[in-house]
Amino acid sequence: MISEETVKVMNPDSVILDMVVEIGGNCSLSESGKTVIKHGVRINAEGGLVINPRRRDRHRDAVVQRRRSHAQISGQKSLPGN
Repeated sequence: MISEETVKVMNPDSVILDMVVEIGGNCSLSESGKTVIKHGVRINAEGGLVINPRRRDRHRDAVVQRRRSHAQISGQKSLPGN
């Protein structure tokens, strides 16, 4: 997961392609279906990664599990959007 803090220290004019925004995304600043500029970084979250639905579901589950683990390690009480 690319956090806002990470985006803040990236070089201006950097680009992030969030190809899995439909299943939670890889950048906390992604806006589904849009390309936005945050802290000088272009974030393309127009999606479009077409994968087998079973693989997509496994990937989504793995992303959710990583986020839960990270939240527990960092002491967060809940995950954003849950």
